[in-house]
Amino acid sequence: MDEFAKFLLDNKDKSREERRLFFASKKVPLFTAQPNQPPLFFTKSQLKDKQRLSISDALVAAEARLGDVLPTGYKSFLNVLGPGIWCEATILHPDNLYDCELPQGIGEIMIAYNVDGCGNSITVDPKDGRIYFLAHDPTGYALVGTTFEEWIHDLTDTWLKEGNCIPSSYDDNFVEFSFWPRNRR
Repeated sequence: MDEFAKFLLDNKDKSREERRLFFASKKVPLFTAQPNQPPLFFTKSQLKDKQRLSISDALVAAEARLGDVLPTGYKSFLNVLGPGIWCEATILHPDNLYDCELPQGIGEIMIAYNVDGCGNSITVDPKDGRIYFLAHDPTGYALVGTTFEEWIHDLTDTWLKEGNCIPSSYDDNFVEFSFWPRNRR
């Protein structure tokens, strides 16, 4: 077992003020998200007669669909814990990953959403693995980690110490978009 997997297993059951650090996903995605469409979720009871891919197969399928390699830490997280909520950030199932087509060449694959209870997201740049916080009000971004593992470590430390899921580095590095991509339907 690698260090990151051990970190996840050692911390998943911790809590702060009666809020657990990790909750396994109660909803399971069925269909692959398409560009400019929200992820589609169905309850487990709705899926009882549907065939599902394993997490490993879903990761391979997502990489083929997106044409990019997903971060090693993201894959490790899903293989160890599966999709779910970590420190209030919803870590997406591979079937629900999609290319965000963001301006200024920053992280383009959405890997987590609602990271702060306000609907803001986390993206990854598939070229270098950097992790970005993506805000919608004001519209902008901040580099929050050079790897998925670094982001999860920082998020966990902040949440356990302060009960906050937004480290101050998000504000310190925030850059407003010069424009926001319009609906491309």
